[in-house]
Amino acid sequence: LPVQRPTARRACQGEGSIFDAKRLETKPAQSRSIRRQAPVRNSPKLTAAGQMTMPAQPMISIALSMHNAAATIGCALRSLLLQTCGDWELLLLDDGSSDDGVERAQRFADVRIRIVSDGRRRGLAARLNQAVDFARGHFLARMDADDVAYPDRLERQLAFLQANPEIDL
Repeated sequence: LPVQRPTARRACQGEGSIFDAKRLETKPAQSRSIRRQAPVRNSPKLTAAGQMTMPAQPMISIALSMHNAAATIGCALRSLLLQTCGDWELLLLDDGSSDDGVERAQRFADVRIRIVSDGRRRGLAARLNQAVDFARGHFLARMDADDVAYPDRLERQLAFLQANPEIDL
């Protein structure tokens, strides 16, 4: 039987948990041979007390600034949680939103998501500079609040940058 895997296109439908199978579309693998989805590397670990912990220094820090993005932030976050590379932290910087985008983001109980909200409108450039200051990862990725990432986006970009250390973006 072909392996079923979630697609990025459906990660943004509904406001429920990404683990709610009814909300994820599955798509058969394109090959006749069985392919397994790559395991999530360095994802959060559970302690004996059942709490999630994160490595001190993730491989990738993702900078995401948002302003009044309640309509799209859930979709963007679900697409990150579906990544095949789990060794990341998200720096979600709220830029003085007046909607409930921060509250929607807080519903995603994942230790890799760090929300910074000071209630002030400073602009995209200032927020991205703030993200650089807060970043702990070896690499910095950028994403907008209305973006949807393919499930292997981070894995492919990381592999490319590691294979080509002379490239600096």
